Amino acid sequence: MSLESGIYTIKCKLNDNLVGRHLVEDRSGNPKPVYALGAGNEPPQWVVEKCEEGYILSNNGGRAASIDDKLFAILMEEEFDSAENWVIEAQPHQGENLYTVKTKSQSKAWSQTTEVGSEPDTFIIAVDYFTVRESLPVQYLPQNLFEFVPISDMQD
Repeated sequence: MSLESGIYTIKCKLNDNLVGRHLVEDRSGNPKPVYALGAGNEPPQWVVEKCEEGYILSNNGGRAASIDDKLFAILMEEEFDSAENWVIEAQPHQGENLYTVKTKSQSKAWSQTTEVGSEPDTFIIAVDYFTVRESLPVQYLPQNLFEFVPISDMQD
């Protein structure tokens, strides 16, 4: 069950926090942190593009990339080459619309941390080694599970 290209909201299973860039950012072209956002935020929209080498994920015009093992959005087109192609794997045995988002090598994955971000009511999304529970099928921890909800489903 692969994820189709489209526009989605993304939530972390850990505490149902929406994933995206904070509404208040500096105006530079520097990469912007991507957070697990607390309650009261508008659902950020993600463009998910399926390609031969995985998926390209973009939020608010910035492409998702790992910088120093944290999730960022790259804004400058000339830097898009440093953006990641992600491996998105369905985990239907753990819930509807739940996925893991891993690096191309599949050695690291998105993980919501309890570390507070630079903006109030935000948590850092790490791109780090992950732990699984030994079982068949493999069980991922809630901080490594992300719910992808198509925007069209939200409007119905």
